[in-house]
Amino acid sequence: MAVSFLAAQVFSLQQAPAARDRTVAITLQQAEERFLKNNLQLLAARFNIDAAKAAVVQAELLEQSKYFNRQNAYNKFTKRYFDVTKTGNTDIQLQQLILLAGKRDKQNPAGRDQFADRENSFYDLLRALKF
Repeated sequence: MAVSFLAAQVFSLQQAPAARDRTVAITLQQAEERFLKNNLQLLAARFNIDAAKAAVVQAELLEQSKYFNRQNAYNKFTKRYFDVTKTGNTDIQLQQLILLAGKRDKQNPAGRDQFADRENSFYDLLRALKF
């Protein structure tokens, strides 16, 4: 019994694959590329730069007009649905924001400054993490 157990152990050791070295050899440049690609702080800083770019573009755009319409579905006094006559209750409102005294021109440089600040903070973070 003991001989068969010993023979089974020797047989199983002969069939086991040799343990391979699973370390990965990469160059310093490859390691830096992986670090820059997968670092969460750098990804967040890149998204902040994109958000600042969007704010600059948005500051250059004009405000859109806003239209509001409010109407009762049923007028209980005239007993009509969607009553648009003189006796019905319909409110229509149109709004347009008008900026005076050059306020629109002052919004854009503020957005550009914020974009530059976020871009500089990204490069500061990148330099700090590399070194």
